[in-house]
Amino acid sequence: MQKATSLQVGKKFVMCIMGIIILLVKLKLMCKRIQKVEKVFEWYEYSEERKCKVAALEFTDYALLWWENLKIQRRRDEEEEIITWATMKRVMKKRFVPDYYKQELYIRLQTLRQGSLSMEEYVK
Repeated sequence: MQKATSLQVGKKFVMCIMGIIILLVKLKLMCKRIQKVEKVFEWYEYSEERKCKVAALEFTDYALLWWENLKIQRRRDEEEEIITWATMKRVMKKRFVPDYYKQELYIRLQTLRQGSLSMEEYVK
C-alpha cells in the first residue's frame, strides 16, 4: 500500500474545505432570500395567504418545479393547502435544509484533518 504524498493529502484537505464552504454558502443564500422576502412582506403588510403567493413568485428552476409538484401532491393526498408563510417556510427548510445539515457541517469541520493534524492543531 502506497503512502499518500503531501500533495495528495493537501488536495483532499482543500476539497473537503471546499465542500464545507459550498454547503455554508447554500445555507446562507437561502437565509438571505428568506430575509429579503420578509422585508417585502413587512413593507407591504401582506396577509398570510398573500405572503405565500408572493414568495412562490420568487421560485425559479428546481424550486419552482418542487413547489408546483408539492401543491399537486398535497391535493392528491387530500392534505391542506399551504396558505401561511410560516408553514411554507417550514416546508421549504425541511426540503432544502434537512435536519442533519448543520450537524453534518459541524462534524465535517471537527473531523477535518491536514495530514495527521486536526484542523485546530493545523491552524495553531
